[in-house]
Amino acid sequence: MAAFTWLGLGDGVWDDATNWENGQLPGPLTASDDVVIDVDGDITTTHRTGNTVIQSLTSSKDFVLAGGALTAETINIDSKFTVNGGLLIGALVDLTGGSIEFTSNVNNRLDGAVLQGDIVLADSN
Repeated sequence: MAAFTWLGLGDGVWDDATNWENGQLPGPLTASDDVVIDVDGDITTTHRTGNTVIQSLTSSKDFVLAGGALTAETINIDSKFTVNGGLLIGALVDLTGGSIEFTSNVNNRLDGAVLQGDIVLADSN
């Protein structure tokens, strides 16, 4: 099992290795990585591409699933989790202290995910 810590030194996107403490992306295909996003400041992390398989994601900051696929056993978000065009697979999503928003993007998908917490369905009108 490997721990991946977000530094956010790059452009805010998941797929930029400079945003990660060890200079490597979590996953992409091993389900043993634990990801932590807990930095100072008002930041948003965006997963926009690729097929990422991790053990867990814990974030105290806003997180956007804008593309690609994210597979995880557990996700804990203490801020806002926005699904805007991505696929979330198999995760138990705990939103204690946070919320999840689904935009009207036709590419939003859930596959076997369980959501616990406040859910917002956003209309583009």
